[in-house]
Amino acid sequence: SLLCMLIASILFLVFGMRSSSTKISLTKETLFIGISPLLLIFLVMNVNRVQKNSMNSISDIIIPKTADYFAGKKFTEAATLSQQETATIDVQLGSQISSGRFALWGIALENFKKSPLLGIGFGNYKAAGKEEYHKYLKKPTGAFSNPRRAHSDFLEKLAETGILGFLLYVSLFILPFIWFVKLIRKEKNYQTQWMYVTIFLVATAYTFDALLNFPLERPPLQFYFIAAVAFIIAFAENKHTEKVNTSKNMRNVFLFGVFLCFSLASTASNYLTFDSYQLQRNLRTDLMGKTLFTDEKLQNNFEEVQRQWSNYPQLSYVGTANNVFLANYAIKAKKYDEALEILNTSESYNANGLLVKALKAEIFLNIKDNLDSARYYSEKVFNIYPAFKTNYKMLKKIYAAQKDTANVIRTMHRYTRYNYKDINEWKAKANFMYQHTKDSDLMLKVLDTGIAYNTYSKKLVDAKKEILTKVKFKSYLSKEEVKAKHQEAYDFFVKQQYTAARNVYEGILKTNPKDFLSIQNIGIIDLIQKNYKAAITNLSRVIKAGAFNDGKAEYSRGYCYEQLGQLEKAKEDYRASRAKNYPQAISLPPSKYE
Repeated sequence: SLLCMLIASILFLVFGMRSSSTKISLTKETLFIGISPLLLIFLVMNVNRVQKNSMNSISDIIIPKTADYFAGKKFTEAATLSQQETATIDVQLGSQISSGRFALWGIALENFKKSPLLGIGFGNYKAAGKEEYHKYLKKPTGAFSNPRRAHSDFLEKLAETGILGFLLYVSLFILPFIWFVKLIRKEKNYQTQWMYVTIFLVATAYTFDALLNFPLERPPLQFYFIAAVAFIIAFAENKHTEKVNTSKNMRNVFLFGVFLCFSLASTASNYLTFDSYQLQRNLRTDLMGKTLFTDEKLQNNFEEVQRQWSNYPQLSYVGTANNVFLANYAIKAKKYDEALEILNTSESYNANGLLVKALKAEIFLNIKDNLDSARYYSEKVFNIYPAFKTNYKMLKKIYAAQKDTANVIRTMHRYTRYNYKDINEWKAKANFMYQHTKDSDLMLKVLDTGIAYNTYSKKLVDAKKEILTKVKFKSYLSKEEVKAKHQEAYDFFVKQQYTAARNVYEGILKTNPKDFLSIQNIGIIDLIQKNYKAAITNLSRVIKAGAFNDGKAEYSRGYCYEQLGQLEKAKEDYRASRAKNYPQAISLPPSKYE
């Protein structure tokens, strides 16, 4: 709006300069207004520089970045990083200039299509489903977010009030514009025209804000628009006075009475809403940063909140179901069945009821120990809003409790895909993948992907450097390399250099954790060194995996059990080894296995 006001002012000054009577005085004004923006841009680019040695870029100002980004950029530019220490993966990022507005505008238009004549109801945009917005929401902390507004009063009123309400709303802008055009055309004095233009530009600024934001919720902004329009009307009335007849006057009184009645009803409703929102703000401040399922104290208790409670309006000032606040206090009071009952009655107030479902999942997980119900509600939320971190962590916990590792990994992939700004979760994902695969290359690829999504992230670069420092060996050996390592270990073994042989086998396992020949040979070394319990642990891993069919592992474990005096277990292993025709087991006397 400022840019348009500036251009309009310069054009009107240039227009005025065509008149010889105003040429001298307007030259100064035109130059000042033309040069001022350039000076302002220069100041903006140089005040509070992000990089001390260079001025800010347009991107630095329009698309804010975290301190982690700038710390990483400074570190990367100052250090000489090897190719391994920099990201080796390219990713395609979508446009970030809309701040999610495009999705919100699309939601408004979709809701308008559902009821084009009368709309979905005034104020009901906050209750509408916002799947497209939530699906692609990215927040570094993964905090819950529920957009209450379409970030365009025009589109929001189109969706809520349909064509009829929208035309009434648009008339508030069109009629002053028509009056302004008439005033400009009929006024010949340039100074007076300039006054009209200045007043109109104030109204124009509000119009641009209404196109991209929601000034309907900001009375201070409305005041400027109202004042500007009032001046336009006043000047228009002065220029076009007419005698008002009695019948017209009576009609105006009637209309005034109707509008007064609506205003009184609206005032009463707004007061009740204001009173409710004050309580909600107090409760939200009390709950902020608190963990629900603990004995952590709150300033308010459930009984006090119940006494003050009013479920009007049914949606809170942050756009979620109002009763969620009451359910939170019921949970803190350990009245979990009552909390569930409150949440059940609140679920229909929002199209998706995401916060309601997430709370129900927490109760089923933490209190009811009902993993199936917890999983049902948590998955419902995750499918619509994958970037909601509290729910995501809960879903991981549910899958882990059900030993569903595949779904844990799938969920981690989806979360980091949609909420790639969560640096800490990239690190957690990398650690998880390594714990389950022992594959350091895979761990590094996860961090590389995180760095590609979060350019210059110092936290991720530091994590990668730490891994590269610790992992100097190859993360996976080929079959030929493993074969050579086994030959090396065998050479130590035949020379009875068991410690050296063990070190080689353990080196293989660091890179190839499922090399069962190395596990078996370590078990046999333990047997030779009379570490029977350790030998049983390693040999059991080989037997459980069914890695070999020669019976050697069963015979060796049977020998260990025999030395420990566990004869029944020893006989069972000897019989299993004999069934596989292991020579030493076949040569055993019957007393050993019968």
